[in-house]
Amino acid sequence: MGSPNSFRPTSLAYPFASFDDASEDVAHYCGYNGASATAGLTLKGPVANTVPPADPYAVRTVPAIKKSTKLETMKRFVLAAEAQAQADGSAWTIFVFHHLCGPHAHCGPYVISEVKFRAFLAFLQVEAGKGVVVQTMQQVIGGTVRGPCDPLTDMGCDTTPR
Repeated sequence: MGSPNSFRPTSLAYPFASFDDASEDVAHYCGYNGASATAGLTLKGPVANTVPPADPYAVRTVPAIKKSTKLETMKRFVLAAEAQAQADGSAWTIFVFHHLCGPHAHCGPYVISEVKFRAFLAFLQVEAGKGVVVQTMQQVIGGTVRGPCDPLTDMGCDTTPR
């Protein structure tokens, strides 16, 4: 187990995909380099974010992957992003996985089976030959890992406009 200081988040996901300008300002003030809402991308469009994102504090994702999400749907998002990247030069589609669930476990709706997850990873490996890259939010957005923000003193907080 790592020390309490070994996990240094640089981005956040808004709870229940709920955010507005004020919450974007708070995410920036608290020193995050970006934030996402678990929603916003659809197969009807938009299917992807730009790289870099137009607003790093309003990054859209595929709807959260659930037990009922079909592997074909996940693949279609990747293929649509590939097509957008071919047309526009960049595309960034974010998948949100809450939990892996064993075949006989009762895990609730926001899970993906290990079998489906491995099949998706195998698909992504094939697509890597076509230019698909799997990266974290930090790898795409970048920025420094910052220390804690003390809202009482503004120490460690980003008080510059976003």
